[in-house]
Amino acid sequence: HRIDAGEDVVAEATARFSKVLDDAIETKLTDPEKIAACGTSRGGFMAVQFAAADPRVKAVAAFAPVTDLMALREFAGAKRRDLVDRLSLKQQAEKLAGRAVWLIIGDRDDRVSTDESIVFCRAVTAASLKHKKPALVDLHGIAEPQGHTTPKGAAELAAPWIAAQLGTAK
Repeated sequence: HRIDAGEDVVAEATARFSKVLDDAIETKLTDPEKIAACGTSRGGFMAVQFAAADPRVKAVAAFAPVTDLMALREFAGAKRRDLVDRLSLKQQAEKLAGRAVWLIIGDRDDRVSTDESIVFCRAVTAASLKHKKPALVDLHGIAEPQGHTTPKGAAELAAPWIAAQLGTAK
């Protein structure tokens, strides 16, 4: 409904996230050089959007993320297709070029589309290579017969990857 009304809900949310990060840095709750974002499904979508909007995010991990809103049945009748298309994660590839992106998804996730996740990852890699930046995309497609779910062991795979990206690995 909000997108059909022309509201860019992603810009609104990422601005709020940046403000929270500003406060966390200002109050010394976090090291500004060690920022990562992560989320699952729509939360993964927003984590990637946040990383694209705020260059302080050094790494982003997404678990079975929405990468294209049109893959969701809720957007099938979207009136503002232009805005929905603009919010697709592949449209953020240029902003993510050279940034660390980690994604895990089941091999048959029809809810958020395994295929669209692959398209997104390839777009970030292509943008990175085009700009002669390191291609730091880790894509994990895992056999997952349950469809849309976080594959088992995903957190255990993501945690050391995030630590390595932030230089905090032990």
